[in-house]
Amino acid sequence: MQDGEVEFTISNIYDKAGNKLEDLSNNNTEEYVIVDKTAPTININNWKDLTLKLEDTYVDEGATATDNIDGDISNKIEVSYLYYDENGKLYLPHPTEIKLDKLGQFVIKYTVNDNAGNRREMARRINVVKNSDTSSIEDLVSNKE
Repeated sequence: MQDGEVEFTISNIYDKAGNKLEDLSNNNTEEYVIVDKTAPTININNWKDLTLKLEDTYVDEGATATDNIDGDISNKIEVSYLYYDENGKLYLPHPTEIKLDKLGQFVIKYTVNDNAGNRREMARRINVVKNSDTSSIEDLVSNKE
């Protein structure tokens, strides 16, 4: 079955007691359901993974979301953050903002659900390195071993 509107006819309806109800197909009303099995798309604005230095300033440019049935659902995007220290260990509790005050990697996760419950997640990664270091966080971790 493809996404979109599907027409149907309702007939031979009985209540719990077994009484036949009026045949609704003769009421000249159109009945339809929307089939939506396609997840929305997320477009991360100015998408790229970044390597920034300690104490740099970062302002997230956000994202937009579009669904094949619901259209623009950018207002439904939920943003969450993960932080991995310079050894790759996930920090808990998860941060509520991006602060470039420690080495490691921040992940900004964008999640959106359409009205049918289809879900899409995308992420932007920000590597935070020493002020004098322009290598990636993977290089920093491998140099410690």
